[in-house]
Amino acid sequence: MVTAAGAPRAAQRVTPAPSGAVRCDYLQKIECTAAGCQPSAAGGGYLRLAPVTTLVDATARATAGAALPTMDVCDATGCTSIAVRAVRGGAFVNIAQDGGAHFVKVAATDIPPGIHRGDFVEVAARFLTTVTYVGSCPALVR
Repeated sequence: MVTAAGAPRAAQRVTPAPSGAVRCDYLQKIECTAAGCQPSAAGGGYLRLAPVTTLVDATARATAGAALPTMDVCDATGCTSIAVRAVRGGAFVNIAQDGGAHFVKVAATDIPPGIHRGDFVEVAARFLTTVTYVGSCPALVR
């Protein structure tokens, strides 16, 4: 995101949960660098976001970046709110940071044999590494 002066706007640290937000805990974490990928502890982090239909509808209604819905990426020190765009893509809902390198893909339906409604993967690029989280959050898909 960019301020009126043209400078990048930093994500904001927030603590209160938005109305109707769902907490989605991470089950696995994988960190990758040029040297390879390693599993690591999820560390109590979680996502906080509105149900996917709410995010998709809010994205469709948004006429400017400031009107986009947000999701919160949370850890032990608080939550960072980021503006996102959510679109349905077949059996999934793709939620991508507006102008950033962070996305979440949520299963909107069961896909045999092993994908269940609400399963999600989150990928964030940080510097020259990626962090991938996996979890399940059926409350996102009502």
